[in-house]
Amino acid sequence: MDITAQHTRKSPFHVTTLVPMLLLLMTTPVCLSKTILRTRGFGVANVREKAMNKNYGTLSSEFVTKFYTQTLDHFNYRPESYSTFQQRYVVNFNYWGGPNTSSPIFVYTGDEAAITVAVSAAGFMLNLASRFNGLLLYVEHRYYGDSMPFGSAEEAFKNASTLGFFSTTQALADYAQLITDLKKNLSAESCAVIAIGGSYGGMLASWFRLKYPHVVVGALASSAPILYFDDITPQNAYGVIVTKDFRETSESCYDTVRQSWSEIDRVAAEKGGLQKLNTLFSSCRL
Repeated sequence: MDITAQHTRKSPFHVTTLVPMLLLLMTTPVCLSKTILRTRGFGVANVREKAMNKNYGTLSSEFVTKFYTQTLDHFNYRPESYSTFQQRYVVNFNYWGGPNTSSPIFVYTGDEAAITVAVSAAGFMLNLASRFNGLLLYVEHRYYGDSMPFGSAEEAFKNASTLGFFSTTQALADYAQLITDLKKNLSAESCAVIAIGGSYGGMLASWFRLKYPHVVVGALASSAPILYFDDITPQNAYGVIVTKDFRETSESCYDTVRQSWSEIDRVAAEKGGLQKLNTLFSSCRL
Protein backbone atom coordinates (compact mmCIF):
# COMPACT_ATOMS: atom_id res chain seq x y z
CA MET A 1 0.00 0.00 0.00
CA ASP A 2 1.61 3.22 -1.15
CA ILE A 3 0.32 6.12 0.89
CA THR A 4 2.10 8.69 3.06
CA ALA A 5 1.07 11.94 4.72
CA GLN A 6 1.78 15.00 2.59
CA HIS A 7 0.24 18.22 3.90
CA THR A 8 -0.77 18.96 7.48
CA ARG A 9 -2.34 21.89 9.28
CA LYS A 10 -1.85 22.89 12.88
CA SER A 11 -5.45 23.30 14.10
CA PRO A 12 -6.23 20.38 16.46
CA PHE A 13 -9.33 18.22 16.28
CA HIS A 14 -10.45 17.33 19.80
CA VAL A 15 -13.21 15.07 21.04
CA THR A 16 -15.12 18.20 22.05
CA THR A 17 -15.02 19.25 18.41
CA LEU A 18 -16.34 15.87 17.29
CA VAL A 19 -19.64 16.23 19.18
CA PRO A 20 -20.95 19.34 17.37
CA MET A 21 -19.66 17.96 14.09
CA LEU A 22 -21.66 14.77 14.55
CA LEU A 23 -24.70 16.84 15.40
CA LEU A 24 -24.14 18.67 12.13
CA LEU A 25 -23.93 15.38 10.27
CA MET A 26 -27.06 14.08 11.98
CA THR A 27 -29.10 17.11 10.94
CA THR A 28 -27.67 17.53 7.46
CA PRO A 29 -29.95 14.97 5.70
CA VAL A 30 -32.95 17.12 6.62
CA CYS A 31 -31.35 20.10 4.91
CA LEU A 32 -30.33 18.07 1.88
CA SER A 33 -33.53 16.12 1.35
CA LYS A 34 -35.12 18.63 -1.01
CA THR A 35 -31.94 19.68 -2.77
CA ILE A 36 -30.31 16.33 -3.43
CA LEU A 37 -32.31 15.80 -6.63
CA ARG A 38 -30.74 18.98 -7.96
CA THR A 39 -27.25 18.04 -6.79
CA ARG A 40 -25.14 16.57 -9.55
CA GLY A 41 -23.46 13.23 -8.98
CA PHE A 42 -23.83 12.76 -5.20
CA GLY A 43 -24.89 9.13 -5.37
CA VAL A 44 -28.14 9.92 -7.20
CA ALA A 45 -29.61 8.17 -10.21
CA ASN A 46 -27.91 10.25 -12.90
CA VAL A 47 -24.49 8.77 -12.10
CA ARG A 48 -25.46 5.20 -12.89
CA GLU A 49 -24.88 5.66 -16.60
CA LYS A 50 -21.34 6.70 -15.75
CA ALA A 51 -20.67 3.77 -13.43
CA MET A 52 -18.37 2.01 -15.86
CA ASN A 53 -16.79 5.19 -17.21
CA LYS A 54 -13.29 5.05 -15.76
CA ASN A 55 -12.31 8.50 -17.01
CA TYR A 56 -15.38 10.48 -15.97
CA GLY A 57 -14.44 13.60 -14.01
CA THR A 58 -11.15 15.46 -14.28
CA LEU A 59 -9.51 15.70 -10.86
CA SER A 60 -7.47 18.66 -9.68
CA SER A 61 -3.92 18.16 -8.45
CA GLU A 62 -4.94 18.13 -4.77
CA PHE A 63 -6.61 14.74 -5.34
CA VAL A 64 -4.16 11.85 -5.55
CA THR A 65 -5.25 8.53 -7.08
CA LYS A 66 -3.79 5.35 -5.61
CA PHE A 67 -4.44 1.61 -5.64
CA TYR A 68 -4.74 -0.80 -2.74
CA THR A 69 -4.18 -4.56 -2.93
CA GLN A 70 -7.58 -5.75 -1.73
CA THR A 71 -8.69 -9.21 -0.60
CA LEU A 72 -11.17 -10.84 -2.96
CA ASP A 73 -13.17 -12.77 -0.33
CA HIS A 74 -13.17 -11.62 3.30
CA PHE A 75 -15.38 -14.36 4.67
CA ASN A 76 -14.29 -17.76 3.34
CA TYR A 77 -11.20 -19.91 3.35
CA ARG A 78 -11.26 -21.49 -0.08
CA PRO A 79 -8.06 -21.15 -2.12
CA GLU A 80 -9.60 -18.54 -4.42
CA SER A 81 -10.64 -16.47 -1.41
CA TYR A 82 -7.04 -15.41 -0.93
CA SER A 83 -6.87 -13.87 -4.38
CA THR A 84 -6.54 -10.09 -4.57
CA PHE A 85 -7.43 -7.24 -6.89
CA GLN A 86 -6.42 -3.61 -7.22
CA GLN A 87 -8.93 -1.27 -5.60
CA ARG A 88 -8.78 2.38 -6.57
CA TYR A 89 -9.02 5.14 -4.00
CA VAL A 90 -8.43 8.87 -3.99
CA VAL A 91 -6.97 10.96 -1.15
CA ASN A 92 -6.76 14.67 -0.49
CA PHE A 93 -4.32 15.83 2.21
CA ASN A 94 -4.78 19.52 1.45
CA TYR A 95 -6.83 20.30 4.56
CA TRP A 96 -5.61 17.66 6.96
CA GLY A 97 -4.28 18.68 10.35
CA GLY A 98 -2.15 15.55 10.53
CA PRO A 99 -2.12 12.45 12.75
CA ASN A 100 -0.69 14.22 15.79
CA THR A 101 -3.70 16.54 15.98
CA SER A 102 -6.25 13.72 15.76
CA SER A 103 -7.84 15.49 12.80
CA PRO A 104 -10.73 13.49 11.29
CA ILE A 105 -10.80 11.33 8.18
CA PHE A 106 -13.87 11.76 5.99
CA VAL A 107 -14.50 8.64 3.91
CA TYR A 108 -16.77 8.57 0.88
CA THR A 109 -18.17 5.05 0.68
CA GLY A 110 -18.07 4.44 -3.05
CA ASP A 111 -21.36 3.57 -4.70
CA GLU A 112 -22.53 2.28 -8.10
CA ALA A 113 -20.15 4.47 -10.11
CA ALA A 114 -16.52 5.12 -10.85
CA ILE A 115 -15.07 6.94 -7.84
CA THR A 116 -14.05 9.92 -9.98
CA VAL A 117 -17.76 10.77 -10.29
CA ALA A 118 -18.02 11.35 -6.54
CA VAL A 119 -14.70 13.16 -6.26
CA SER A 120 -15.71 15.56 -9.02
CA ALA A 121 -19.16 16.29 -7.65
CA ALA A 122 -19.38 15.82 -3.86
CA GLY A 123 -18.30 19.32 -2.86
CA PHE A 124 -19.87 18.96 0.58
CA MET A 125 -16.91 16.83 1.64
CA LEU A 126 -14.51 19.62 0.73
CA ASN A 127 -16.49 21.95 2.97
CA LEU A 128 -16.25 19.49 5.85
CA ALA A 129 -12.52 18.97 5.33
CA SER A 130 -11.90 22.71 5.29
CA ARG A 131 -14.00 23.29 8.40
CA PHE A 132 -12.56 20.43 10.47
CA ASN A 133 -9.05 20.06 8.99
CA GLY A 134 -9.97 16.63 7.69
CA LEU A 135 -8.31 14.12 5.42
CA LEU A 136 -10.51 13.14 2.48
CA LEU A 137 -10.63 9.52 1.36
CA TYR A 138 -12.81 8.27 -1.50
CA VAL A 139 -12.93 4.49 -1.92
CA GLU A 140 -14.18 2.94 -5.14
CA HIS A 141 -16.77 0.16 -4.83
CA ARG A 142 -15.58 -3.22 -6.09
CA TYR A 143 -16.79 -4.06 -9.63
CA TYR A 144 -16.95 -0.38 -10.64
CA GLY A 145 -14.50 1.92 -12.39
CA ASP A 146 -10.95 0.59 -12.14
CA SER A 147 -11.66 -1.67 -9.14
CA MET A 148 -12.33 -4.83 -11.10
CA PRO A 149 -11.63 -8.26 -9.61
CA PHE A 150 -10.18 -10.82 -12.02
CA GLY A 151 -8.42 -8.08 -13.98
CA SER A 152 -11.18 -6.74 -16.21
CA ALA A 153 -14.90 -6.05 -16.41
CA GLU A 154 -15.29 -8.84 -18.93
CA GLU A 155 -13.86 -11.41 -16.52
CA ALA A 156 -15.51 -9.92 -13.42
CA PHE A 157 -19.00 -10.10 -14.94
CA LYS A 158 -18.36 -13.37 -16.75
CA ASN A 159 -20.57 -15.73 -14.77
CA ALA A 160 -22.24 -16.44 -11.44
CA SER A 161 -18.99 -17.60 -9.90
CA THR A 162 -17.11 -14.39 -10.60
CA LEU A 163 -20.14 -12.29 -9.65
CA GLY A 164 -20.43 -14.14 -6.35
CA PHE A 165 -17.97 -11.70 -4.79
CA PHE A 166 -20.08 -8.69 -5.82
CA SER A 167 -21.98 -7.90 -2.62
CA THR A 168 -22.47 -5.15 -0.06
CA THR A 169 -20.96 -7.29 2.69
CA GLN A 170 -17.76 -7.71 0.71
CA ALA A 171 -17.73 -3.99 -0.15
CA LEU A 172 -18.06 -2.98 3.51
CA ALA A 173 -15.23 -5.34 4.44
CA ASP A 174 -13.15 -3.71 1.68
CA TYR A 175 -13.66 -0.31 3.28
CA ALA A 176 -12.81 -1.58 6.75
CA GLN A 177 -9.59 -3.25 5.63
CA LEU A 178 -8.41 -0.33 3.49
CA ILE A 179 -9.14 2.29 6.15
CA THR A 180 -7.46 0.25 8.89
CA ASP A 181 -4.29 -0.17 6.84
CA LEU A 182 -4.30 3.46 5.71
CA LYS A 183 -4.55 4.74 9.30
CA LYS A 184 -1.74 2.44 10.36
CA ASN A 185 0.52 3.60 7.54
CA LEU A 186 -0.19 7.23 8.38
CA SER A 187 0.23 6.67 12.14
CA ALA A 188 -3.29 8.04 12.36
CA GLU A 189 -4.90 5.42 14.57
CA SER A 190 -6.29 8.15 16.85
CA CYS A 191 -8.02 9.98 14.00
CA ALA A 192 -11.80 9.60 13.96
CA VAL A 193 -13.37 8.26 10.75
CA ILE A 194 -16.68 9.62 9.45
CA ALA A 195 -18.35 7.74 6.58
CA ILE A 196 -20.32 9.75 4.02
CA GLY A 197 -22.49 8.63 1.12
CA GLY A 198 -25.65 9.35 -0.84
CA SER A 199 -28.41 7.02 -2.00
CA TYR A 200 -26.87 3.51 -2.20
CA GLY A 201 -23.59 4.98 -0.94
CA GLY A 202 -25.51 6.39 2.01
CA MET A 203 -26.91 2.97 2.77
CA LEU A 204 -23.34 1.66 2.75
CA ALA A 205 -22.20 4.47 5.06
CA SER A 206 -24.93 3.72 7.62
CA TRP A 207 -24.40 -0.04 7.43
CA PHE A 208 -20.66 0.52 7.72
CA ARG A 209 -21.19 2.37 10.99
CA LEU A 210 -23.45 -0.42 12.29
CA LYS A 211 -21.24 -3.33 11.25
CA TYR A 212 -17.81 -1.80 11.92
CA PRO A 213 -18.26 0.61 14.86
CA HIS A 214 -14.63 0.07 15.83
CA VAL A 215 -13.55 1.51 12.46
CA VAL A 216 -16.00 4.37 11.93
CA VAL A 217 -17.40 6.63 14.67
CA GLY A 218 -20.18 8.27 12.64
CA ALA A 219 -21.95 8.27 9.30
CA LEU A 220 -23.88 10.68 7.10
CA ALA A 221 -26.42 8.90 4.93
CA SER A 222 -27.93 11.42 2.52
CA SER A 223 -31.14 10.41 0.71
CA ALA A 224 -30.42 6.81 1.66
CA PRO A 225 -33.35 4.34 1.65
CA ILE A 226 -31.90 2.27 4.48
CA LEU A 227 -35.38 1.09 5.57
CA TYR A 228 -36.84 0.67 2.08
CA PHE A 229 -37.40 -3.07 2.30
CA ASP A 230 -40.43 -5.34 2.35
CA ASP A 231 -42.43 -5.36 5.59
CA ILE A 232 -40.60 -2.25 6.83
CA THR A 233 -41.58 0.62 4.54
CA PRO A 234 -44.68 0.83 2.30
CA GLN A 235 -43.77 0.14 -1.32
CA ASN A 236 -45.27 3.43 -2.47
CA ALA A 237 -43.34 5.51 0.08
CA TYR A 238 -40.98 7.02 -2.50
CA GLY A 239 -43.89 7.96 -4.77
CA VAL A 240 -45.72 9.59 -1.86
CA ILE A 241 -42.70 11.76 -1.01
CA VAL A 242 -42.09 12.79 -4.63
CA THR A 243 -45.78 13.59 -5.07
CA LYS A 244 -45.69 15.76 -1.94
CA ASP A 245 -42.68 17.68 -3.29
CA PHE A 246 -44.39 18.34 -6.63
CA ARG A 247 -47.64 19.38 -4.98
CA GLU A 248 -45.92 21.79 -2.59
CA THR A 249 -44.16 23.39 -5.55
CA SER A 250 -47.14 23.64 -7.91
CA GLU A 251 -50.68 22.33 -7.60
CA SER A 252 -51.06 22.67 -11.38
CA CYS A 253 -47.90 20.64 -12.00
CA TYR A 254 -49.10 18.02 -9.54
CA ASP A 255 -52.47 17.69 -11.33
CA THR A 256 -50.84 17.49 -14.77
CA VAL A 257 -48.43 14.74 -13.77
CA ARG A 258 -51.15 12.79 -11.96
CA GLN A 259 -53.47 12.91 -14.98
CA SER A 260 -50.69 11.82 -17.31
CA TRP A 261 -50.62 8.28 -15.95
CA SER A 262 -54.09 7.37 -17.20
CA GLU A 263 -53.19 8.86 -20.59
CA ILE A 264 -50.02 6.79 -20.74
CA ASP A 265 -52.02 3.65 -19.90
CA ARG A 266 -54.52 4.50 -22.63
CA VAL A 267 -51.84 4.94 -25.30
CA ALA A 268 -49.98 1.81 -24.15
CA ALA A 269 -53.14 -0.29 -24.65
CA GLU A 270 -53.45 0.77 -28.31
CA LYS A 271 -51.88 -1.18 -31.16
CA GLY A 272 -48.32 0.03 -31.51
CA GLY A 273 -48.79 2.13 -28.40
CA LEU A 274 -45.72 0.91 -26.56
CA GLN A 275 -43.54 1.71 -29.55
CA LYS A 276 -45.11 5.17 -29.72
CA LEU A 277 -44.32 5.76 -26.06
CA ASN A 278 -40.83 4.42 -26.59
CA THR A 279 -40.22 6.96 -29.33
CA LEU A 280 -41.86 9.80 -27.42
CA PHE A 281 -39.90 9.27 -24.20
CA SER A 282 -36.71 7.85 -25.76
CA SER A 283 -36.84 4.91 -23.38
CA CYS A 284 -33.94 2.49 -23.52
CA ARG A 285 -35.78 -0.81 -24.04
CA LEU A 286 -39.32 -2.21 -24.09
